[in-house]
Amino acid sequence: MNVPAVALVAPEAIHVDLGMVEIEQILPHRGGALVIHKVHIHESTRASGYFSVCADDTRIQDHFGIMPGVLIAEFVHLTGAVLMMFTDREVFPILNTSTIEVALPAMPGDGLTCEVELIDQTKRRFTFRGEVFNQYGKSVATVHFTGTRFPRRMLERIKINQTSL
Repeated sequence: MNVPAVALVAPEAIHVDLGMVEIEQILPHRGGALVIHKVHIHESTRASGYFSVCADDTRIQDHFGIMPGVLIAEFVHLTGAVLMMFTDREVFPILNTSTIEVALPAMPGDGLTCEVELIDQTKRRFTFRGEVFNQYGKSVATVHFTGTRFPRRMLERIKINQTSL
């Protein structure tokens, strides 16, 4: 996928849909760590993520039949990470949750939509707000989190050093 980088300075309309293939080209996550199925980038400061809660997902089965809050937060984080990495290919975000408020359980069969918005930024730090809705438009959770810009070239150095151990 050859997508031009867009600076995160002012909102710029982009309107790009990314499926699993494109998401896996952007994120290092695979398998059970990839708690997202689709992303729509609206502009350089806003994106929507999509995830279907499946009954046969062992992470759900092993947690009383509901999606754990930590997976809901990860869904929001991954939406924000795709937004950051799509709009600036030179960064790798390190994300931290500030708060998560779960309003409703996410159950098998639910189709979740996450709306993530960049609400503040400095040279190295981004602050996001994400809200997750079920297929009925009911709020499932709200997550506030930060992202630190980590140069991608540093990540490659870390990978090289780990393989030489």
